[in-house]
Amino acid sequence: MRRSALFALTVAILLPVSALATRPELPRADCTALAERMLRAGRLPGPVRNAEEFLTWRASCAEAPPRGPGPVRLLCEGEYEPRPGTTGRVFYWEKIDGGRFPNGATICRRSPR
Repeated sequence: MRRSALFALTVAILLPVSALATRPELPRADCTALAERMLRAGRLPGPVRNAEEFLTWRASCAEAPPRGPGPVRLLCEGEYEPRPGTTGRVFYWEKIDGGRFPNGATICRRSPR
């Protein structure tokens, strides 16, 4: 009886570990690359310069958290040019939802903290 209990315990520990080892690696997230993809898709108001990555949306210029399903994969903020000679700030993000990577952006109306 002890051998079967030990075997069951070993399987219970090794099975999840082996599943994690075979999980495909997600591509590296990068604020500049995300901005370029979103610009090509028409999801940003213009080219982004001086992109920064954030760990929390509260550290950015955003007034609200990112919308949409799934956990956040990447939070970014950068400068853009709404009109020639002027600069604004844009907060943009990417999430993970199943096998998809939905993203979004919001124009900042206030200065970063």
